Amino acid sequence: MKRILILSAGLIVMLMLASGASAQSVEMNSAKLYKKQGEFDKAIEWFEKAVEKKPENAEAHYMLGDLYGMKGRIAEMVREFDASLSYSKKYEKDIKISRDKYFRESFKVGVDAANAGDYTKALEAFNNALLIEPNQVDTYKNLVFVYSRLDSIPGMMQVYEELLKVEPNDYESHLALAGLHSRRQEYDKTIERLRKAVEIAPDSAKPRIIGEIGITYDLMGKGEEAMKTYQEALQMSPGNKDLLFNLGRLYFMRDDYANAVKQFTEVWKNNPDDFEVTYQVGASYLKIGERLDKKAREIEEELLSAKTATKAVKDAKTARIDSLRQVAGENFKVALPYLLRAVIIKPDQPSAWNNLGVGYMRNGQTENSKEAFDIADNTEAQDKLNAAVENAKTALAKYQANQ
Repeated sequence: MKRILILSAGLIVMLMLASGASAQSVEMNSAKLYKKQGEFDKAIEWFEKAVEKKPENAEAHYMLGDLYGMKGRIAEMVREFDASLSYSKKYEKDIKISRDKYFRESFKVGVDAANAGDYTKALEAFNNALLIEPNQVDTYKNLVFVYSRLDSIPGMMQVYEELLKVEPNDYESHLALAGLHSRRQEYDKTIERLRKAVEIAPDSAKPRIIGEIGITYDLMGKGEEAMKTYQEALQMSPGNKDLLFNLGRLYFMRDDYANAVKQFTEVWKNNPDDFEVTYQVGASYLKIGERLDKKAREIEEELLSAKTATKAVKDAKTARIDSLRQVAGENFKVALPYLLRAVIIKPDQPSAWNNLGVGYMRNGQTENSKEAFDIADNTEAQDKLNAAVENAKTALAKYQANQ
């Protein structure tokens, strides 16, 4: 009798095990079988039926998501993974492994495609990467790069807006949006973004941003607001090089080259190897000389057309012409060392070579002028560029020796 009871217990256990093995639905059993056999489309079809029949089936959602990932259906993969986790955390570790895998794959495809110039493919890949890991800042930055190559301002703006949802204190994104609004001449929006950037930027960056607000006001034709902005900024940070440089830019944009020189030179004293500052000092002196020379020509034309002018008037005007040209020549001479230094610091800038060409021409150095203009037209001609840079170094050394 005792043996019969033992056999009965064993039988009960076997029945329970058999019952557990068949607890899976037909849909789940079929899906897993098809997946094991490598028939993934069929497996997807049956897993879809499984979740339709039993939406709370976390395993079905997870396995369906994994198959969608294999098929490159990233949005659907993410949806199923999220559904699985909403019902159970059992597959959380496996889902994380899959997410990491497909994120890395999508990101790499995006980088490779962008480097190859296939921006359509790159956009798709980076967007897939964001679907998988929406908090990865590097993906947003790569998307901005791709949209910039496509010259899509709306695309760049949308990405920056999304990035700010992830990193709300990223003042650089506000600055980038301000720049894009400025390109579209949406200056009110530009200032709004710049003000937001000022609120969250570190103290070291605030003067530079306030300077950009001043520049924007000037672009809007609001000169008084621009100057007030700079006064406010300079009170916050007296002698700040970024502020002084931007103030110089403001004067330059307003054709007030004398004041531009003052600001740029003040910055240059402590930053003689900075290309932008050096270039702007040289360009400002060049502009002053050009303006004076233009005025001299205007008076000369007046003098030639004034047939009834007295000798005293003619003499006065001639003296004025000579004086203007003398001062213009002095400015052209002062401009040259700065322009030489600029091309030495950054030889690949056509605008710097072009201005150097003008500077040489204004100083009567025709051959050097021609060389500079040739380089400005083709900075990629490496042999010519190297030789021109060496000539610039020699010329600069002569100017410094004669000072």
